Amino acid sequence: MSPSTAEEMEELALRARRGRLDAAGVDAAAAAIASGTDPQTRRTALRVLYYAGSAAAHLPLVRRTLRESRDPDELIHCLRIVGRRWHAVAACEAEVDRLVRGVPWDETGDVRVSACSAAAEHLRGAASCTLLTALLDLHDAAASEDERLWALRCLAYADRATDELYPPERPPLEADAPFARSVVADARDRLRRDCADA
Repeated sequence: MSPSTAEEMEELALRARRGRLDAAGVDAAAAAIASGTDPQTRRTALRVLYYAGSAAAHLPLVRRTLRESRDPDELIHCLRIVGRRWHAVAACEAEVDRLVRGVPWDETGDVRVSACSAAAEHLRGAASCTLLTALLDLHDAAASEDERLWALRCLAYADRATDELYPPERPPLEADAPFARSVVADARDRLRRDCADA
């Protein structure tokens, strides 16, 4: 099946979300991404890959999109795919690191937030000197208090100091509070411990 319209791609996304999409449908979505079709159809095709679950055969395509795209929505979809869904951040570490560190065309910062989330998700279950350093660097050199707090939240989630990346703000998270200082100290200890030989 080769979807020729945005509506047909939406139908594939709906079927994937319901768990009723076969491998040919997943391949059709990947082909739409690779063909450079219109941005909205590519975003919908990325949703198909997200809902389809593990589609490791298409990881190189998602990685290439992370490397080459400047479309924030596409990148956010890709980061959700490799972070939350496929747990494949290790295969895309350089791309995620670049986006955590920020790119000039990410005017809203949404791509950076998604990259930090993917890094934190990965760090909960694996070591990555690169991504842990990137989150600590973001915390230390944040351009705003919001950036610093987001980096802190990601570090806390990565270290399992909190079970939610988006916890309710009770009590409010403050960058200079004892909890925040302990999260940063624990992250630095982890960096020394895990990355001493790196």
